[in-house]
Amino acid sequence: MKTAAMEKVLTDGIATNDKARVTAQMSILAKDQLYIDVDKSLRETQKKLRQEQAQLEFLHNQFKSYLIIARMLSEAK
Repeated sequence: MKTAAMEKVLTDGIATNDKARVTAQMSILAKDQLYIDVDKSLRETQKKLRQEQAQLEFLHNQFKSYLIIARMLSEAK
């Protein structure tokens, strides 16, 4: 989708520099409902992934803490 939009920008010759090309590309994509839906889905998936990664890190740290406590208790005996 992005590539097709950029090809249209380049073939139409409406943009003369990189910033203008990207702006024109985003303008085209902003009107493409499929792109909008896919982009929204991607953002939601990325958000969920970040939440799951945070949960995994929390559980990993909790597990490491339990191992340290277990080691301390076994060495105290």
